[in-house]
Amino acid sequence: MSTETTTTRCAVVGGGPGGVVLAYLLARAGVPVTLLESRPDFDRRFRGDALAPPVLDVLDHLGLADPLLAAVPHGTAQAFVWRTPTRAYRLADYRRASARYPYYALVPQGRFLPFMVQEAVRFPGFRVEMGAAGVRAAARRRRPRRRRRVRPWRSPAAAARGPGRRRRRAQLENPDSLGRSPPPTSVGGAVHRLRTADPRPPRAAISGGADPRRSAPPG
Repeated sequence: MSTETTTTRCAVVGGGPGGVVLAYLLARAGVPVTLLESRPDFDRRFRGDALAPPVLDVLDHLGLADPLLAAVPHGTAQAFVWRTPTRAYRLADYRRASARYPYYALVPQGRFLPFMVQEAVRFPGFRVEMGAAGVRAAARRRRPRRRRRVRPWRSPAAAARGPGRRRRRAQLENPDSLGRSPPPTSVGGAVHRLRTADPRPPRAAISGGADPRRSAPPG
C-alpha cells in the first residue's frame, strides 16, 4: 500500500458550504490551503438548497453572486407561503431583506460547491483532494467530547413536595432560626411580611445631641 505525503500551510477538512467558502477566502488572501473532502464528488443529498439574501450580498461583495446565478439554473422565492386547501398564509417576506437580491436563490448545493471550488482553483495556493482517506476518522478523533448531565425528571407535584418547600415553610414559621427575613407570602389575597428586629446598631449621636431615631426632647 503506497502513501503520498503532501505539505500545506492550512488544511480545511470537509467540503461543505462553510468549508469551500473558507478555503476560497484563504486562497484569495494568498494563504496556501488544501481542501480535503472524503467523498469523491459533490453529487449527494444535502439538507439545504437555498442562498439567503444576506449570503447573496456577501457573494456579491466577493464578485461571485452574478456569475453564480448566471452559471447555475435556479429559482427564486420572495416570500415563504404556507398553503392550506382553503387559504394561503404569508409567513415571511424577503423583499426588504436586500436591496440587490430581495429573494432566496434556490441553488442546489451540488452545483454551488463545485462552482466555489472552480473559483478557488484560480489561485495558485489552492489544492483540493476529493476522496481523501481518513478525513472522517481524523475529524472524529479531534472532536472534543462533551459530558452531559442527565437529571431525572420530576413532576411539578413532586418538586413542590421537595426539600425546598419544607425549607420555606420552616423559614415562615421560625424566621429567627435562619437569621434572615422570610419572603413575602400571600394569605387571603393580602401580602404579609414577617418583621424582625433591626439588626443594625443605633447610630451615634450627632454633635452631642440625642439619637435622631428617638423622640424629640420636650420643648
